[in-house]
Formats: sequence, C-alpha cells, structure tokens
Amino acid sequence: MKWLVCIRPLYLLSRPVQWLTLGHLNFSLKIMSGNFLISKISAHDVSTTLDRMESILKEKGMGIFGRVDHAANAEKAGLSMPATQVLIFGNPKMGTPLMLKSPSIAVDLPLKMMATESDGQVTLSWTDPLHLKALHQIEGCDEIFDTMAKALDAMATAATA
Repeated sequence: MKWLVCIRPLYLLSRPVQWLTLGHLNFSLKIMSGNFLISKISAHDVSTTLDRMESILKEKGMGIFGRVDHAANAEKAGLSMPATQVLIFGNPKMGTPLMLKSPSIAVDLPLKMMATESDGQVTLSWTDPLHLKALHQIEGCDEIFDTMAKALDAMATAATA
C-alpha cells in the first residue's frame, strides 16, 4: 500500500492509495504523489473529444469559458508538441458555495478538462474533485463534490465513447 501525502503549511493529509476501478469499465488509475488526474481513453481525436465534451456541457447548462489549443500556440512560437487542448467550464451554482467556504479554490475554478494525444492514443483528463476538496481544506459541501465527481465522470464517459 502506498500513501499519498500532501503537505501544506500547518496541514498534513494522508490517505492510503491503491489501484482504483471505476464502475463497469474496469478502468484503472494509480494515483501517486503529485498526480491527481482522472483519465479516460477516447475513441476520437483531441478536437472531436473536446467538441463532444463542450456539446454535453452546454446541454447540461454549464458555462464554457474558453478553450486553449496548446499545440497551436506552441506552433506559433516555432515549437511542436502533440495535440493538446484544454476546455475551461463551470457552473456558478456549484462553484460559488465552494469559494465561500475556501476562497483559495478559485485558483482551480472554473474546472478544466484536457484532451491530449500520446503515441496515437487520445486521453481526456481532469482533476479529481475530491483532491480539490482536500487541497483547499473544504469541510462539508460533500453533496456538491459528490455530484461534481459523478457528473464529470458521466460526461467524460459520453464524450470519449
């Protein structure tokens, strides 16, 4: 068994970490120190994956705040990198109560999903909301974090299918 340790001033968080299985997909993710991303393999290219995610988010009434194409920006700078895009989105009805509990979470909100290609495989990744809860020391708001985690997983599953 490994331990995840996040040290912040006057704060120590430890919890056991093992291989996780997410639902019927038998999708495994090993969370290691410093890595708090949840990822799903996509059946689509990077652009299509985020197009699908954006469409799903809009259907759910979420605000879309931006999209960053890191590969295109790298190319403008004379550099190259694999296709990588980040979608920035959120819902003030969920985010505002969290910021009222812990203003520092504003640095992680709105939420982001990243689609990236590596060795011909596209992955959709996002920060685990439960990590955000621990990182920003938010007591309570369990229903918001649980709803957020389930919704992100369901929407990512649909976008990558």
